[in-house]
Parts: sequence; structure tokens; C-alpha cells
Amino acid sequence: MPVAEQARSLRELRDGYGDIEPEILLDAMVRSQTRIVDLETVNLGNPRHSAARRKHAKTALEWATADRALVRQHEALLLSALL
Repeated sequence: MPVAEQARSLRELRDGYGDIEPEILLDAMVRSQTRIVDLETVNLGNPRHSAARRKHAKTALEWATADRALVRQHEALLLSALL
């Protein structure tokens, strides 16, 4: 989905939760993605996990890393959609 469409969807999501400051919402998104990156990095390197669990960790880690980068790269656009 193009970033402009994601920005519109983000506004709809935010509006559904009430009046949340745009910066607070984006910061929360980045913090959440960072928690996923941190957790799944540990899970990926844990030899006690099954291959399937490590594969899931790798996928989650890749998604959260890419999504966090997208938020940071397009922060101005996302903020403007929330104003």
C-alpha cells in the first residue's frame, strides 16, 4: 500500500481511539516496533527454539525493522496526515 494511503489509514485509526497527539502516536509506533525487533532478535538466536519459531522470529524481525524505517523515513507525511 502506498505511504499516502497508509497515512490516511493511520488517521482513521487514530480518530477511532480519540484525540491522541500525532507525535505521541508515531513515537508509540516506533517504540512498539523496537520492542518487537529486540524480542525477536533474542528469539532468532535462541537455539532452544524450534526451526519454525526461529523462522517466525526472522519474519517478525524483518517486518518490524522495515516498518520502523518506513515510519522514520516518512515521518513528515504521516504527521501531516494526523493534523
